[in-house]
Amino acid sequence: MQYPGGPVRVYEALTSRKSCLRILYFMYCASLAAWQPLLAVYFNEVGISGLRIGIIMSIAPVMVFLVQPMWGVVADRWGHHRTLLFTMFLASFAIVGYVWNGGFWFFFFWTIVVAFVTNPIGTLLDSTILDYVKERQDSSYGRFRMWGAIGWTVSAPIVGWIITGRSITLIFPISMAVMLLGWLAGFLRRDKSRAVPATSEASWQNLSGVLRNWRLIVFLVIAFFYGIGSAPVWSFFGVYLKDIGASRQLMGVAFGLDAAIELPFYFFSNFFVKRFGAKRVLTFAVLMFAVRLFLYSVISTPILAVSVELMHGLSYSLFIVSAVEYVNELVPAAWRATGQSLYAAACFGAGTFAGNTFAGYLYDQMPLQQVYRFIGWLLLVVTLFAVFALRDRSRKTDSKVADE
Repeated sequence: MQYPGGPVRVYEALTSRKSCLRILYFMYCASLAAWQPLLAVYFNEVGISGLRIGIIMSIAPVMVFLVQPMWGVVADRWGHHRTLLFTMFLASFAIVGYVWNGGFWFFFFWTIVVAFVTNPIGTLLDSTILDYVKERQDSSYGRFRMWGAIGWTVSAPIVGWIITGRSITLIFPISMAVMLLGWLAGFLRRDKSRAVPATSEASWQNLSGVLRNWRLIVFLVIAFFYGIGSAPVWSFFGVYLKDIGASRQLMGVAFGLDAAIELPFYFFSNFFVKRFGAKRVLTFAVLMFAVRLFLYSVISTPILAVSVELMHGLSYSLFIVSAVEYVNELVPAAWRATGQSLYAAACFGAGTFAGNTFAGYLYDQMPLQQVYRFIGWLLLVVTLFAVFALRDRSRKTDSKVADE
């Protein structure tokens, strides 16, 4: 007995544009989860000093700032999907290059190479997904982003189990294999993809108009300071937990909780953005991160500190989704990848680098809890700035025209 279109329908479902984008996000984040959390551990095991590890780990955010805008322009001129596949293919082979222990200077220069080809992938995925979402009103960016969180949550413990009792260098070929599987899924779908091609709309004159958009500039300033405020949590949270007496097991629970708590917020993010607007959700998320930092600054009980991670969805997931949606509103479709790249460069490039440097300097002067309190006040000021700077002025303009 034959089922009508059985294997064919299964193949079409797996290779549909929607499924392809889900698989791409899942595989991309699963690949990152295989090696990024353990990279510093690997450097330590091969004999790189702590200071030199810190220098190498600071390369990625600097490269985000330097290369994201360039890749954004390339993608808008060449095509989002095509550029995405190109960078994923290069990244898969670049990552596995870490297997060779060439010492500090090799790792320093190789990290520049890896960051150059891996940094744009997330932004290109976002741009490709936004192209799809714009065509399908029943879809939302957050629900695609959710698959990335699932990929990270699934991959991290599996890779940890695989390398237990084995060489830590296995994380790199594993990451390569996962990235190539994602590339293959995108490659099989390439002929049906409606990736944004190079068009007459993507002219250099229109790009200058994008860069002069004052609303975009204001948003990039907010994103930069959000990056400054959030970076010390990503980089120093383990140190904070250690300082207040948390066990390593509890630290693992805290890191895993972040990924798990993202899922429902990504799933329902479209509701929040449509109900309240991207600007209000974005401002609320900055406020929640300030509150999160204030709580860290007064809590000295490990289990209570970990419970604050329940705010991760409110303070991070909602910001990510609303920021992407807001940039999508501000930037013409022809320059969508450029707009998303500028946001990534401001927040995760310049902001993260400045935040880590600033927090490291403060930590040499005061306890980490005081550092978190100080930066919490900074984000509170940013929240107030966002309330006034992002308010809708078009209504005021409309009312003045009506009075005249």
